[in-house]
Amino acid sequence: MKRDIIEEIIAQSNFRPDNIEQVKAFTNSHIEHLVNVLKLEDKDYIIYISGPVTNIEDYEARFNGIEFVTYQAFSAYNIYVINPVQVLNLIDKYFEFTYIDKVFICYALLSIANVMIYDNRDDKWKKSMGTFTEISFAIGKGIEVVDYMYVK
Repeated sequence: MKRDIIEEIIAQSNFRPDNIEQVKAFTNSHIEHLVNVLKLEDKDYIIYISGPVTNIEDYEARFNGIEFVTYQAFSAYNIYVINPVQVLNLIDKYFEFTYIDKVFICYALLSIANVMIYDNRDDKWKKSMGTFTEISFAIGKGIEVVDYMYVK
């Protein structure tokens, strides 16, 4: 890869992942796979899904539903949807990353998107530090932020 996304994110934050080398290796490999195999540079939109996870029993179904609706809503375009829940499920099968490691991976995935859709179906996102910081990060990076109810 031409740039190290994790290093860029660390430079913008006041903290570091717990297992920085493993986080870098996984993230760079995963993003390289997305860029090369899925040809992300050819996509009209790379869309990242955000929403509350902690203390939300049905968060996986919520994210999968948003992904499905997003593919339908943008069917006229050549898109790729990044569902971080699916990535984190993959991580949990093969790696031992801490919560903060996973946060950095999500930021790295968000940083390659040009649109972020956040789950605003109820007020749960307002109490979610993760969703709030992802929205702030996206705005800071110039990524278009769209609420799910608008997409739906």
